[in-house]
Amino acid sequence: MPTSAQNPDAAAQPEETPVTEPQKKTTTTAEIRKWAVEGGYGVADRGKLPTAIIEAYRAAHPD
Repeated sequence: MPTSAQNPDAAAQPEETPVTEPQKKTTTTAEIRKWAVEGGYGVADRGKLPTAIIEAYRAAHPD
């Protein structure tokens, strides 16, 4: 029986791809800001979001 070194077609066979977890969707600050405004949180139109707002969003969206 030929080995892969003797059979060039054997080396060309693709290896199995490992199954991985699907990547989680990254939430944008715009999405968090929109959620905060709709939820009655006071946030600025621009600038860094307060940590408390981000934590509240994550608590409300645990996925």
